[in-house]
Amino acid sequence: MRRKTKNRLKRLFGIALAVALAVGFNPCQAAAAESVMTLVLTETSELPDYDDPNVIWTTASGGTGGSARALYLVDCSIGMGYSSQGLSMSFVTGCSEEAAEIGVSDVKVQKKVGIFWSTVASGAGSYEENSYDYGATSLYPNTEYGSTYRVSCRHYAYVDGTYIYLDNETDGHKCTY
Repeated sequence: MRRKTKNRLKRLFGIALAVALAVGFNPCQAAAAESVMTLVLTETSELPDYDDPNVIWTTASGGTGGSARALYLVDCSIGMGYSSQGLSMSFVTGCSEEAAEIGVSDVKVQKKVGIFWSTVASGAGSYEENSYDYGATSLYPNTEYGSTYRVSCRHYAYVDGTYIYLDNETDGHKCTY
């Protein structure tokens, strides 16, 4: 009889402990809603410095160019680096043919909060007309030391009425500047 009572008490205690932990565990952090900063992109004709050790580049390709007449995006890149001014970003989009419009849209800067990503800045993007390539820079000045950020955008081009695009996103990188 004693053994059964002990086992029941252990079982009840285990269930009560599991319920208490489940109720008390909240993976979400409660935070007040923050306003999202609007990013301004500045077009640039300078070639990006892919060898700069302070800039982390994320490159995506939209095709392999299997035929001479293939339409695809090339060298679509996002560069991000930290300085005393904040998070510096560079955006590059290239196209296999001259595009009536080529650029980036849906630009977002996200900060890691716990296990989630929160958008802290966004921009509609910008574009170049009648060109094979596009380049722009932007700055997010509100970075916090030790926080992790990532950047995403949509590279796109309009060629002869055809819209092609490529979504690109960097990995998260900690601000250590």
